[in-house]
Amino acid sequence: MPAPGLPRFKSLLVSVTEACNVGCAHCGFIGSKRDREAEPEELADWVGQACDYGVPTIIFTGGEPFMRFAALKQSVARAAERGAGVGCFTSSNWGTSPEAARDMLRQLPGLTHLYLSSDVFHQRRVPYQNVYNVIEAAFEQGVKTITICITYTNTQELEAVRAEYARYARRVRFYEERVIPNPYFAARVLRNQSSLRAPTPEEYECSCWTGTPMVNPDGDVFSCHIAKAAAHHDFREVPHYLGSLRELGFQALMERASQRADYQFLRTHGPRGVAELFKRNPDLIQAVHSPGRSGFTNGCDMCFSVLATEAGRTALKEHLASRGVQESIDIRLTLQLGEAPMAESIPAAPNPTGTS
Repeated sequence: MPAPGLPRFKSLLVSVTEACNVGCAHCGFIGSKRDREAEPEELADWVGQACDYGVPTIIFTGGEPFMRFAALKQSVARAAERGAGVGCFTSSNWGTSPEAARDMLRQLPGLTHLYLSSDVFHQRRVPYQNVYNVIEAAFEQGVKTITICITYTNTQELEAVRAEYARYARRVRFYEERVIPNPYFAARVLRNQSSLRAPTPEEYECSCWTGTPMVNPDGDVFSCHIAKAAAHHDFREVPHYLGSLRELGFQALMERASQRADYQFLRTHGPRGVAELFKRNPDLIQAVHSPGRSGFTNGCDMCFSVLATEAGRTALKEHLASRGVQESIDIRLTLQLGEAPMAESIPAAPNPTGTS
């Protein structure tokens, strides 16, 4: 368990690479490779730090983590030896045959959970048979849990993909989520979307993925999987950015983050809290919408679309200046998350870049 007063997490996402050999139309990586990767031992050290902090499950992601198999293998072993559960996302592109799938998974004995990305985007490049090969090999190797992760634009797509796994319906889990449009392809991805959510608090929940922060391949730590957006831009100014593991250790980053009002607001109020900003700032919608958009696909889409803009961050800063909002953060930290309240002197304008 973390030290008293520090954030508690269900799991940690660790991005092994931003390289990918699939390149889905909705994805920010689009199959390219970026010179941001940690050396295998450095990556394994970050994993070890998170385990020592008390994170119970490490989940590897990318890009396609199997493209850096040596680094993935070392970090899986590090997490397993520290007693953590170990998960991994993959496109299953490497499962070209039952033998190939078995050979890969045999080398990852600490793996306990596979997240198989499967949807209309992935299956334009990856045959369903590859995914079936990986599922069967995982059963053979004793992987305890398999989750089919479906990103969809409308219910027809979702139903079509689920039907492809009817034979495994009782043996695998499903996680389904609306696509978060890549800003470079928003118009194309949004073309066949089901109805979008309006920028009103009633459309969103307080809970979100801040219980699973993410480490990018360069050591930058973000509050959630929004970290992937940093592949294209410098997002150290957004409230989701927690700092760099190349500058501070994992626990030191969490100690600092625990006293940041913007970060604790995200943890305690989630997308619903961010949507409250529209009530006080009706014109904010003009700042966050790209051409052709009339709403948001989900809470993550809305939260990041708002706080990636200067107007959104300014609105949040003004919101956090309210003593009532600060008190609500402390109450929720105590009653909902079981953590200590923040110090009385909450900084109204925290510095997310971590510079002193």
